[in-house]
Formats: sequence, structure tokens, C-alpha cells
Amino acid sequence: MFKFRSLEVVHWDFWERFTLPFDADVVTIVGPNGSGKTTLLDALRTLLAVDCSSGRNFKRYVRRNDKPFSWLRAVVSNERSDSGRLPFFPAMAENITLACRIQKNGGDWNRQYVVAEGDVSIEELSQEGARFLGVRDYQLRLANAGVTAAIRRVLALEQGATDKLCDYSPKQLLDLVFDSFGDGEVLENYRLAKNELAETKQELDSLETDLASLGVRLNDMRGRVNSLREWQNRKQELNYFEFEILPCAELAELREQICIGREKIVKLNSSLQRKQQEIGSITADRNALAAQLQRFSAEQADCQQKLSVLTPEFESLTRRAWELETVLKRKAELLALTEERAQGIDSLQLAEEKAQLLRRMATLEHDAATVKTELAKLQKALQERRTGKTTAPYFVEKFRQALEDSQIAHCLLTEIVEVLDPAWQAAVEGVLKPFAFVVLLENAADKQQAWSLGQKHRYRHFVVPDRLPAGKGRSDSLLEIVAFKQAPPSWLPRLLDRIERVVDVTQGNRLPAGQDWITSEGYHREQRGGRYIGVEQQEFQFGEIARQEQLKALETAIQELRDRQKHQSSELQQAEQRCQHIDSLLQGVDADKQLLAEANSFANAERQWPDVQEQVGQLAQSLADLQGRTAELTRIVGQFRADIAAKEKEAEVEQRYLDSSLTEITALQQQQLQRLKNYRQNGRKMPSAWREKQALEEIVARYGKAVNVRKEIELIGKSLDEGSWETDETVEAIHAKMEQDHSTREEVIKARRVHYAMHLEATNNAREQYINVLKGTVRLYSANIRKLGKLADVEISVTPPHLENDDISLTRAGLEVAFRFDQKSSDEASGGQQVMKSLILLIGLLMEKEEGGGFVFVDEPFAHLDILNIDRVSNFLLESGAQYVLTTPNTQNMNVFKPSDLTLVTQKRRHPDLWAPPIAFIRRGRDDGR
Repeated sequence: MFKFRSLEVVHWDFWERFTLPFDADVVTIVGPNGSGKTTLLDALRTLLAVDCSSGRNFKRYVRRNDKPFSWLRAVVSNERSDSGRLPFFPAMAENITLACRIQKNGGDWNRQYVVAEGDVSIEELSQEGARFLGVRDYQLRLANAGVTAAIRRVLALEQGATDKLCDYSPKQLLDLVFDSFGDGEVLENYRLAKNELAETKQELDSLETDLASLGVRLNDMRGRVNSLREWQNRKQELNYFEFEILPCAELAELREQICIGREKIVKLNSSLQRKQQEIGSITADRNALAAQLQRFSAEQADCQQKLSVLTPEFESLTRRAWELETVLKRKAELLALTEERAQGIDSLQLAEEKAQLLRRMATLEHDAATVKTELAKLQKALQERRTGKTTAPYFVEKFRQALEDSQIAHCLLTEIVEVLDPAWQAAVEGVLKPFAFVVLLENAADKQQAWSLGQKHRYRHFVVPDRLPAGKGRSDSLLEIVAFKQAPPSWLPRLLDRIERVVDVTQGNRLPAGQDWITSEGYHREQRGGRYIGVEQQEFQFGEIARQEQLKALETAIQELRDRQKHQSSELQQAEQRCQHIDSLLQGVDADKQLLAEANSFANAERQWPDVQEQVGQLAQSLADLQGRTAELTRIVGQFRADIAAKEKEAEVEQRYLDSSLTEITALQQQQLQRLKNYRQNGRKMPSAWREKQALEEIVARYGKAVNVRKEIELIGKSLDEGSWETDETVEAIHAKMEQDHSTREEVIKARRVHYAMHLEATNNAREQYINVLKGTVRLYSANIRKLGKLADVEISVTPPHLENDDISLTRAGLEVAFRFDQKSSDEASGGQQVMKSLILLIGLLMEKEEGGGFVFVDEPFAHLDILNIDRVSNFLLESGAQYVLTTPNTQNMNVFKPSDLTLVTQKRRHPDLWAPPIAFIRRGRDDGR
């Protein structure tokens, strides 16, 4: 390393210009605080491109004097070392000029450096032709001369930090030693290889990170492309269903409806023809019955005419017979009184008999009143049944009265059902018995009010607003033999049509398991099982047969009451006559006198009585025969009228069914025409291949009805509307570009991995060479500090680092140095010993091979040291062989100047002087001849 010979400053801080000698091993700068000692050291640091102390920089010193430029120039040695190396090779001169020019440029200060052979003045350097260097190039030039980055860090130690080196960690100290002693080329090769490897690894990691990120984005883009394609497929599928499948399905449905409609129309036409024939047959039967009715009605009128003639005659003759019978009874009573009077009477017994007769008469009168009331009810019921009105229980009549009061038109189910086959009356009655009191509303709009009344009266039977005309039942079904005068409940025809008529249980068992059936006697099988539900004849409620049976039952009951009434009347008359006879006995009537007085009357009555009695008998027989024939004719006429009414009702039902069928077939024909029109119109819009029967059948077989296709369209449309779809078609191009980029980057990464493997091998080789040099450097530095330790009488032990050929061991490697002063460990060293430790470590860095050298800036190394330690440090400085530039305050002990050959004296600037006084120097010789 070189040494300083002289220093020149121009416009540095408050110094205008001066030149100082520096050709001494120890240069001491002395002066009061603030006189410029550190300023001079910072000038040297700036000249060596080293950072100033305490966070200062060169701009602070050049801007204070208001001059546009500043110069720092030094003359240094360029002596060949023992190895034959020149610090500033290829410069061969003994002296080298180092200069720093600082000038203002564009409002900011910048510095330039120059390295010139020989002692070159500032004026000569200012002339054109001087080759100035930038800071980086200048630092590289100085590094070749021994001022490495590590030395620059040491030279930048601040005031009072002389002992910092001894506080370095083993790792820091090893790094500092190798930076100072290491082979620059080896170190640079290793650092370049390591940096390039790190850059390659970083680049590879960055590429792989980018590739991973690109892969994520590619996957996301792939998902978007899939979403786009799915959306496009859904759109195509929607269009396919809307514009191809749905029209075909609708056309197929129209075709099917046309075929079904054609079959319906054909069936209805056939049914209409049969129905017209049936109506014609019913009309013929009705006309035949009407002709017979007319004949029997005429005979009935003749009998009634005869009765009208015979009845007054019979009544007159009967009155005459009654009068004669009364006279004869009078005679018999008088004779009985005469005989009883002759025999004697028991008044008490007669009074008791009369009392019994009176009680019996009261009982008979009460029974007669009851019979009369019941007879009136039965006669009223008979009259109502003859007029077609049904009878029902009280709770039904009460509810019907409530409906009538609310003006709700209605009827009972029993009033509209007609059984066409009397053999099956009991079976129909059994099935319909639970529904006998179902109320049918004429107007469905009355249902809410009717149901409210049903809730109020707690009516337990159905109140039905929904009624539909009943169609023709299946063959052998129960519906086939039932007719309805009005539209029944919509569910009733289905119920009857579901039940099949069978001859007996054996035939019923042959039917499928799920088929309902019933016998004519009323044994019914349904899904719950089989049971007998037949109804006795007297309990019939539905149809004309039930009405006739009810009429017969009423007529029989009325006749029984009349017979009972006649018997009661006869018994009452006999009781009254006996009472009158007892009264006559008790009153003592003179029967003999009355017999004499009325003898002529009694004789005439006895003479006329046989003839009158015979005439009454004959006339009564004739009248009875005539009345019987009239009654028979009345029954026959009533039966004919009922049969005619049934035929008329049957014809009315059939006609109503015929009218309904005509309306239905007309509507079907209109619908069929519209379907054909739609079929032709829709078919014209399609390709001919779509309209083929086989193509339409395949569509139906694959997709079902049009309603299913519409549901599928609705589902697809809903998924398109509610789903999150990618609709930007540019994503496919972006995806293709990203796939290409991804593939390209994979190839690049593949190449980079090969490149990284090559760099890794080169780095391992450089590290191996670096470790070998590092081991040599440690050995050299260890020898240097041991040599310095002997000069300072300090025992030094060095623990070399354990080095392996890997970055981990290099990272952890450190140089451990132990000092012993006066048989004491370094942990017990004093302040001066701390300074000596740092100086030994520092000067060891400046020694080339085993020679001393270099220079050191030490700012106040003797601060806080006592006289003995000052002398000890001074002696070491004299023995170390390095060039030192020391600072010390003028208050320091004089012993600090002991090692100094050259003392520089700084002074403060005096006001109002613009410039500080130049630095004075004192040179002195040494007694030891040095």
C-alpha cells in the first residue's frame, strides 16, 4: 500500500489554499476544538473517495466558502513491495499525484478524480488533457493500490471509535480480513459467480413464479373458455329446442290430436246414430203407451160416469134403508126395555157399565183423532209422491227449507236418478244409499252461501256445486242402467262406471284384482274388500220404481188406518147406543106406550125393510164392482202415465245427451278444422324432412310431448338467465395466446434450469478456489497480527475458521482472535489495551505479506487514556511500521506527541477574516535515528 508525502487543499471549508508535508510515519494534528482537525481528516477521506465522519459529506465543506470549485491534491508513494508489485501499476514513477476536483454543475456539487504520475500541480491538472475519473472507477484504481472497500470502511471510523475493530464479531472480522487480503480476482470471480447464480436463481424463481401465475391465469382463462363454450352450447341447445324440436313436437302433437279428434268424431257420429235410434224407439214405445192410456182413460171416464149416476141413487136408497133400520132399531130397543123392565133392573150396575162405556168412548175418540192425524199425513205424502215430490227426514227438510229461504235453487240426488233396469234396483240403491241426501245446487255461484248454511245446520251430507252431464257408461257397468234427469255430480258417473255388473260372486272373482263389481242382489266388491249392500224393496229411494213402491206402501198404510178408523167408529157407535139405552132404563121410559103409539110406523118399516134391504144389497154390489173397476182403471191409467212419464224422461235424458253430443261434435269439428289449418301452416314453415311421420315419431319418442320440450326450454333459459356465464368470445383468442406464452415460458425455464445448473457448477468451482485463498489469507493475517503482538508485547491466539465447500459454512465462518495483556484475558483489557487491540487488528490489514505498510487515520486515539496507556500506544505506533495521521486536542498530555515526526497545528478562523489561517507544521528529528 502507498503512503502520503504531501497534501494541498484549495477552497476546502474555510481554508483558502495551503500545502502540507505528510512525509512522516506518524503525523499528529493538534488544535483546539473546532479548529479543523476532523475537517483535515475528511479532506484526506474525500481525496481517497471515503465517506466523511459523523454523517458529513464533501458538499458541506465546499459550499461554506462561496467559491465555485475546490481542489484536494496529495502526492503519495509508489514504491515496489518485496513481491515486486507497484501500487499504481502500470504507473512506474516513484511518486503519484492523487487529486479531487469539486465544482458546481447545474446547481449541485459533483466531484471528479485524477491519478497522475509524478508530482503534478493543480494548475497543470486544470489544463485540458487531464484524464478525470468517476468515483466508481477511482475507487477501483485505489483498490488495486490497496485501498479496498474494507480499508475504506476503517478509514471512515468516526472520532473516538478507534477501538471499534476489537468489537467486531468473528464473522465481521473474517469478512474484513478477506476483503483486505483476499485475491481480488478470486474474490471477484466468486462474487460474480455467486451473484450471477443468485440472479439466475432469482430469474428462474421469477420465471417459475410468473409461470405459476400464468398457469393460474391460464386455468382461470380455461375455465372462462369452458364457460363460454358451455354458454354457446346452451344457446345452441336452446335454439335447437326452440326452433327445431318444439315446432316438430307441436306438429307431432297436432298430428296426434288430429288422429284422436278424427276417431272421436267417428265414435260420436256412430253414438249419435245409435242415440237417435234409441230416441226413436223410446218415442214409439211412448206413443204405444199413450194409445193404451187413451183407451183405458176412456173406460175410466165411462166408469166414473156410471158411478156419478149410481152413487146418488145408492145414497138415497141407503138413507131410506138407514131410516127403516132406525125405526126397527127403535122397536127393538123398546121391546128390550119392556123385557128388562119386566125382569127388573140394577141401577148401580147400569151406572157402572155406563161409566166404563164413557171411558172407552174417550179412548176411542183419542185414538180416532190420532188416526185422523196420521191419515192426513199419509194422504199428504201420497199426494206429494204422486206429484213427483220426494219425502226425506226432518233434518233434510229443515236444511232444504233454509236453502229455499235463501233463494238457493237445489234438488236432492234422489230426485234426478232413474234406474232403467228394475232387476238392478237393489244394487243401485245399495251403492247410492250413502248419497241419498246429497244436495245439488242449480247454480255453482251459490256454493259459498250454501256451504255456510251447511256449517250452520251441521248438515252431514255433501252440498255439491260442480255438476257435469253424464256420458254413456261402459258396457256391463252400473252406469249403463242409470239415467239422470239433470246433470249429476262430476264424480258420480265415474263411480258408477267403475263398478261392473256380474251375475254372481263366481263371475266377479274371474275379473282382474283391481276391478270393482256388484251382483243384482247387492253384493259389492271394491278395493277394501267385499260386502252386502243391497236394499230391501220397501226402502227404495231412487227412480220411478222406488216411487211406485213408496206409493204402494202409502196406500197400504192409508187403507189400514181407514179400516182401523171404521172399526173405531163402529165400536164408538155401539157404545153410544148402549149408553142411550142405559139412560132410558135409568130414566124409566114407558116402552109399552111407545110401542102402541108407533105400531103403524113399526109395521110399515117391517114390511118395507126386506125389499129395501135387497135393493141396497144389489145396488151396493153393482156400485162395488163399478168402484173396483174404476180403481183398477185408475191404477192402470196411473201406471201408464208413470210409464209414459218415464219414457218421456228417458227420451229427455237421451235428447239432452244427444244435444250435448251434437254440441260436442260441432266443437270437435271446429277444433279439428283449426288443427288441420294449424298443421298445414306450421308444416309449410318446416323442411319436408321434418314433417315425415317417422321423424315426428322419433322426436316424440326422444323428447316426449311439447309440454316437456317447453319445460326443457324453460330450464335452459333459466340456467342461462341465472347462471354466471362468460359471453366474451375474445377469451378464446386470449386463451390460445396464454397457452402459447405458457408453453414458451416452460421452454425458457427449461433452458434457464440448464443455465442455472452450469452456473451452480461454476459457483462451486469458484467457491472451492475462494476457500483455498481464504485459508491462505487467514494464515497471512494471523501471522501479521502475531508479529504486531510481539512488538506490542501482547499474546495473541487465532482460531481459524472451519471451512467446507458450501455457502452455509462460509456464511457461518468467523475469525476468532484472543488477546492477553500481562497474563490477563482480553475481557479484562483496559481502555488503552482496547485501542491497541483495534490498532493491531487494523495494522494487520495494512501489512502486505509479512511486511508492514499502509496508512491509518485515527481521530483522537488517546482520548480518555491515562499517561501509561498513552505511552504504551505510542510505543506500539512507533514499532508497527505504518503511516498514521492522528488528531489530538491541545489539552492532551504531551506524551501524545512522543511518536510524532510531524505535527500539524490547526487554528480557528478569526472574525471578520474570510479564511482561516493556514495549518502550521512542526518537524522534529528523533534520537533513535529514525
